Amino acid sequence: FGNFKLILKKLENVESANQSWFEEAKSHLTISNKWAAVVRCYGLTQNPSNGNYMLVMNEMDIDLRKYLQQNHNQLTWKERINITYEIILALSYIHYEKAIHRDLHSGNILYSQLNDYWYISDLGFCGPADKSSTSIYGNLPYIAPEVIIGREYTFASDIYCIAILIPKIVQGTPLEYKNLMKEYYQNMSDDELFKSEKDNSEMNKLEENYTSSRLFRSKIHNFGYLPEPRNATE
Repeated sequence: FGNFKLILKKLENVESANQSWFEEAKSHLTISNKWAAVVRCYGLTQNPSNGNYMLVMNEMDIDLRKYLQQNHNQLTWKERINITYEIILALSYIHYEKAIHRDLHSGNILYSQLNDYWYISDLGFCGPADKSSTSIYGNLPYIAPEVIIGREYTFASDIYCIAILIPKIVQGTPLEYKNLMKEYYQNMSDDELFKSEKDNSEMNKLEENYTSSRLFRSKIHNFGYLPEPRNATE
């Protein structure tokens, strides 16, 4: 079968997981082996030095976020549409199996240069196994409003993630990055602003820092009480 590369992805606090977590993990492992559009996972292994559990997965070349940063200006409309199509197709396979991803974002949509194809990875069970019932695990810009106020994840909450992804594929630099940079410069003093104007590279450095920061990684959120979300037209 030839040689191929694997990666080991550490799972957080699996020693605290209950039986339902392992059943869900087993289900998602089955999905990844059944549908080629989901990054293949070969099972769980354990680090003998510290006992941490890890997923054994196929290695991919790059995630969507980094890919767009590097290639946005060169992408044709046909390529943008194809990226979107392959992501939606992969998610449709997950939903066909009556599963919900729950943590879909540009960091876990991965590209294989060898196959010239986009795959979905890191299904929701990859989050901390000991997460409390009142907290939410995910990448904040991609979490659907109804999930933030405490409702269960649904197929629709995965579709919400797709709606957030499409403008990024079309427009390039994510809007939240631009808003954060704008807020940063609005809060700068005149002296600081003058210095930044002398060095045009500061904007690029700032964007790069935001891109790689933890702000855009999945983590546990505790929002407390929030009002019911409403449509903008209401």
